[in-house]
Amino acid sequence: MVDFIQQKCGLQDRFSAEEIHSANGKIMMNAASLELPESGYGRGAGLFPIYAMMNTSCRNNTKSNVLPDHSVEILAKVRIKAGEEITNQYHKPDKAAIIRRQTMREKWFFDCSCARCCDPTELGSHFSSLLCSNKRCAGPVVSTDTQKNTADWACQVCGLTVKIDTVRNIIETSE
Repeated sequence: MVDFIQQKCGLQDRFSAEEIHSANGKIMMNAASLELPESGYGRGAGLFPIYAMMNTSCRNNTKSNVLPDHSVEILAKVRIKAGEEITNQYHKPDKAAIIRRQTMREKWFFDCSCARCCDPTELGSHFSSLLCSNKRCAGPVVSTDTQKNTADWACQVCGLTVKIDTVRNIIETSE
């Protein structure tokens, strides 16, 4: 896409690769993937105004389906109270917060600040937590700052610190 815009369209002096990727991320963040015929059509994305107004949450309350006619159907997964925010999800929920947040930063150019991502215990599920390596402790090791993917982690029981590189290695190996 960068090559097409910069070279084919002759706009290399007007838009940097980072600006093009950022704009594309914002479009894709507010679009739904469309299933197109396999040959000759490439990939497609539909922009749907109401769908685009929903925020993402890693504890979302809706499920989105693109129908054969390329319309989007939004279904409630749980009872949604009047005035409660209606949220969708950009990826599967079965990834550690550090992986989800990194993917959102790289693919959609934003940092998720939903309740699940902001809580080091992931709303008590401990989905991303590691087990403390101190054999006398075995407490949960969680991020010391959920808003920074570079923060070290620490045991909530004994305080043992684990460097972020070690955490990433353990999580990536377990995937």
